[in-house]
Amino acid sequence: MRSLVFRGTQEQAFELTEHDAPEPSAGEVLVDIECTTICGSDLHTITGRRVAKLPIVLGHEIVGTVSALGPDAPRTIDGRELSAQDHIVWSLVVACGACDPCRRRHEERCAKRFKYGHESTNDAPCSGGLSDRCLLRHGTAIAHVPEGLDDRVAASTACAGATAAAVLRRLGNIERDSVVVFGCGLLGLCAIDSAKRAGASRVIAVDVDGDRLARATKFGADAMIFGNDPDDTRTGLSALLPAGADVAIEASGSSTAATIALACLALGGRAAFVGSVFPSDPISIVPEDLVRRRLTVFGQHNYEPRDLLSALAMMRQSSAPYAECFTDPIPLADVGPVLASGTPSALRIAVRP
Repeated sequence: MRSLVFRGTQEQAFELTEHDAPEPSAGEVLVDIECTTICGSDLHTITGRRVAKLPIVLGHEIVGTVSALGPDAPRTIDGRELSAQDHIVWSLVVACGACDPCRRRHEERCAKRFKYGHESTNDAPCSGGLSDRCLLRHGTAIAHVPEGLDDRVAASTACAGATAAAVLRRLGNIERDSVVVFGCGLLGLCAIDSAKRAGASRVIAVDVDGDRLARATKFGADAMIFGNDPDDTRTGLSALLPAGADVAIEASGSSTAATIALACLALGGRAAFVGSVFPSDPISIVPEDLVRRRLTVFGQHNYEPRDLLSALAMMRQSSAPYAECFTDPIPLADVGPVLASGTPSALRIAVRP
């Protein structure tokens, strides 16, 4: 099997390697990878913005076909049996199920968590998406890919889609609420689409990229604000929502956007922080402000297995043009220079073996 290993050195960022494919043990599944999409966090690792355990095979948004099953083969999240040639996607986090976070239903923060596309090849040589095979560990949450769903879109449910589903689940009922989404990458677009489908009365998109804002309107945004200037952003939001927003979803990772997200909330508003998955500047919060305005603020990192099923169903049923967010699949042998040079105009680079 082949793997594209990220070494992170100036002399050699990526190396295409060959090694033997492992045999699945009890509860494990060997998968032939069909498509991997490159998340923004992968790009942060490549640029050094995010620390990773090197060397590493990146990629945690993966779709593939079951090649071999070990003894005591697992079932899918919804209880179905797995068979050879099944078309599947899986969660990026494997949890132990026994530690304190797991007992409290925070499996994504498991004390012994294993993450696909995040582990060093010294410890897990067959666990990243930039490869032609992946070994799924015992305890992996697995789902069948719905018929007719584009592989690129299905792969992205394992991160952006399921994370957006987790945010919407935790927000609860947002019917007739006004929603502001900061950051119109794929995560933000999923949040916009999900909010509209959940009955939000008005969804406003904020981004510093005009192309992304234009795309947001295709996903259901009712208005957009070019957020390059914080004062102009505040003024624009005040004009559109004089009483403030019922919900703010911060999906950009910008500390400036996070500050504005809190400030723009209406009395009793709710803010979800989901974009800050790398070191960022601190923001100032006034406790009295939270109390008197009765605000609810929470963070969401990754998701629960049920959110992956929700994301697959949402994207299968949605009329939003998700396929436009991806490049045409680039062969594994050719994608190294593309990744090293930065991201293209599409939101996600798609890779095939």
